[in-house]
Amino acid sequence: MSAWLNTFVDFFNSNSREIGVVMYAEGCREGWLQGEFYRQSSDQNHGK
Repeated sequence: MSAWLNTFVDFFNSNSREIGVVMYAEGCREGWLQGEFYRQSSDQNHGK
């Protein structure tokens, strides 16, 4: 797998418990997921 794809695999593996809870919540699940990707990013250029 490429490093880019591994970023997503690692994210989902390390956050699977929280994702399992959030997916059953009412409201903005996609916003939470996107926010977690951003918050946990190690890319120094994210958000620019």
